[in-house]
This record gives sequence, C-alpha cells and structure tokens, in this order.
Amino acid sequence: MNSFVSKPIISSQTAGEQLRKAREGANLSIESVSRFLRIKPQYLEAIELGSYAELPGEIYGLAFIKRYATALRMDPRRAAALYRAERKTSEPRKQAWRTFTNPRLGRSHVQWLRRAAALAALLAVAWYAIVFGKGVLGPPSLEIASPAAYSETQDFLVTIQGSTSGASAVLLNGEALPVERDGSFVESLSLAPGYHVLRITAVGRAGRETTAYRGVFVQKGATRDLVLQNNE
Repeated sequence: MNSFVSKPIISSQTAGEQLRKAREGANLSIESVSRFLRIKPQYLEAIELGSYAELPGEIYGLAFIKRYATALRMDPRRAAALYRAERKTSEPRKQAWRTFTNPRLGRSHVQWLRRAAALAALLAVAWYAIVFGKGVLGPPSLEIASPAAYSETQDFLVTIQGSTSGASAVLLNGEALPVERDGSFVESLSLAPGYHVLRITAVGRAGRETTAYRGVFVQKGATRDLVLQNNE
C-alpha cells in the first residue's frame, strides 16, 4: 500500500528501543517528533520505555507506534507486530484451572452429569443458532471513527480507525487490514497531496459485505519525511 524503503526491525530490541535508536540516529528530539506527529511527548516517551500502560488505550497505542515508525522510515507493520507481541507477554497470565473427578461420585452419577452436560451443549447450540443466526448470515456492521466522511489535512499521514462486528476481514482499497479480536482496527496511510477516496469494506463470514467511503484531501506542502526535514 505504501511505497517506501523500510529499515529492518531487530527482534532482540523492543519496539520502543528501536524507535528511540532511530530517532537519536536522525538527531531528532522528542519535542520535534511530538510537534510533527501531533502526539504528546509523554506518550512518545512511554513508547520508547515500553511503558504501554501509560498510553490512552490499545487502539491509540497501536496508531502511535505505526505513525512513529513511518515518520522514522521504519516498517510500521513490523513495528506494530512487535508491539502486539510485547503487550501479550506483559499481560498477567490467567491461572489454569484443573478439572478433576470427585472419587465419591458413583459411576451412575458421572454418567448422569455427562448426559446433562451434553444436553446443555445441544441447547446452547440451538439457542446460538436462533439468536445469532441472522448476524452470521447477514452483512457485518462497520463503524469508521476516523477520518470523517470528507476531510482536509496538511498531514500526509492519515489514520483509518474503526470497528466491525461479524466480519471475517476488513479491506482498505482492496488490501486486508489487521483486525483485533474485539473487531477494532487502525491503520496509518501515507498519502500524496491531492484528493483521495478510501474504500473500507467489511466482509462477513457468509460473504456479504458492508462498505464505507471516506474522502481525504491532502493539501500541497504537507511534509512527507520527518528525517529529511530535520536534515535540511
């Protein structure tokens, strides 16, 4: 989707360490990057330190990482993947509960419990089919938080953010976007000056689609490269 030469992502370093190293290598300060990306300095510092809990939320944190990586000419998708992996490892592990059989229960009681469990499972499947059948076979829902239906900007980086329900995939102008488990998605797109039409499509499990369009006008003179701007 974006045509640029990306810097390799070094797996032995965290996403924040790589971004900090790239920023310092380009002789950029946190304040200058903050002004360029319009992201608060404390959020950029939290990203570099790996203090992701200080970010305003999972969706915004992912968007900040992608915009930061793009501005430093790094691969935003790889940076986002590393960020997701770090978030998973930092989450507290849930206790694994062990199932056991009470030796005091007789064989007849065990068989009765198994039959009751099987009946409950069948009832649950039937209830799910009745209640959610329309949602599975119908078109998925699609909500676009940003950008607006039509917007003008001086920033070449445009963030597409939204959520979907009942979709197996979300496409942006025909290309798949990463979708979180809760149905949310966020993507930073680099656009040239001029008018652009963004087509966001949610594809349902039964093949039905829901499509939304967004018009974005990027004004001339939008800065496309923070590193080059700093070195001029």
